[in-house]
Amino acid sequence: MEMARRHCLNMTFTEFGGQGMAEAATGLPINTRQVSCLVAHGGASANLDWIVGEFYEQHCVGCSHRRPTGDVPNLATVMDERKEAAARAEEAERAETAKRHRAWEQRAEDRRGAQASSDPAMASALDDIGVLDQEPGTERDREVCDAALRRLTALAERAPETFSTPVIALALDLVTDVHVPELLTPLRHVARVRREHAANVLRAALATLRRSPVVEAGRCVADLLSLQDGGQVDEPVVRSLVYLAEPQSRRFGVYEGGTGDASALRVAAGAAPQAVARVLTSMLPAPRPSEPLVVPPGVRPAPQSGRELEMDRRAAATAVQALAFTHPDAAGALVPQMLLNLGVDGDHHNDPAPIATVQRSLATLLVLEVGDVPAQLEHTGRTAGDSVRERLFGVLEQAGRLIDPGYRFRTAGDPQLDASQQRRSLSICFPRV
Repeated sequence: MEMARRHCLNMTFTEFGGQGMAEAATGLPINTRQVSCLVAHGGASANLDWIVGEFYEQHCVGCSHRRPTGDVPNLATVMDERKEAAARAEEAERAETAKRHRAWEQRAEDRRGAQASSDPAMASALDDIGVLDQEPGTERDREVCDAALRRLTALAERAPETFSTPVIALALDLVTDVHVPELLTPLRHVARVRREHAANVLRAALATLRRSPVVEAGRCVADLLSLQDGGQVDEPVVRSLVYLAEPQSRRFGVYEGGTGDASALRVAAGAAPQAVARVLTSMLPAPRPSEPLVVPPGVRPAPQSGRELEMDRRAAATAVQALAFTHPDAAGALVPQMLLNLGVDGDHHNDPAPIATVQRSLATLLVLEVGDVPAQLEHTGRTAGDSVRERLFGVLEQAGRLIDPGYRFRTAGDPQLDASQQRRSLSICFPRV
């Protein structure tokens, strides 16, 4: 508003529509306002930046009725700076595209050179690799790319020995430098048979997981990671594997989660248990202490977004449940942290996740007799408040459902208990209900 006043004294911001309490509480001009002047009326919004920029472009450039104050910076200088910044960004984007195109041309030339000395099978494979190495600035044809990947995968499954070392090196460079993770599929099949390439394929998969949770990279970890490779498994890799281990679910019309395959996470837990424990602990935070001082809105530093926090909690709880079957010591060590995490509220009153996910994981550990969950439930409940005690009791309710052989909503990740395990779990839970 001050920039607009300096630009032209004719510009006004009139309150528009209903008003809230936020402006009165903060003193900031955040009610809905309409921008206008002697020449035109503009739009209305609580975000004045949107409507003022549009109003300036439509009505202020070259206006003969402008009454400037002479002060700078003003709206005109701000808009000019934005135009210059946008032009610089566009030029930088063009330069980056040209740089990537030159690199793509060099890779295409390298493939043509390799084709000249390759047999027909590898020449065809190089053509398919070239299809996956998309030219910068062109639209991806998914059907053509999928067909090329299927041909490469079929060749790697049936005749992995036909892949020459130069072709494997070209594919690995595309995975690590150009971010084409699809090529990990045929590379994994080759590395399973030709172990001399396993280390390089594993490094490419780990580099991919450090950027994002890619399904095929997780499969490479499950097939190729050994105990001697545990030092390469760092926290970004483990975090991606945790996300992949969470089954896909539909929440509020959006599909979230990974594949539900925890095999890669289990292999990582065997090779790098400390890294897995650190990541899962960080994804299951304890409740924050209450603020000793009440401060005005907007002064307190912004915490991690509620959506990110909830996704971490759901994924970590599901990962602990999966580890309980194969790595009970690692899962049992996380029971105290999960009980503390039950004190953290969710971000939606009508959404049981992630609290129910943590309860389900603790109930699984209880019926599997991992981590002495009953004793730790009692210990935590002695000093907990009413709401947390209700959540702790929910763990016993979830355990009762897992014991019930007629429970209709059992999932693939739930334990299958025999009669003796059901009786033993019932004897543990019933005295505490």
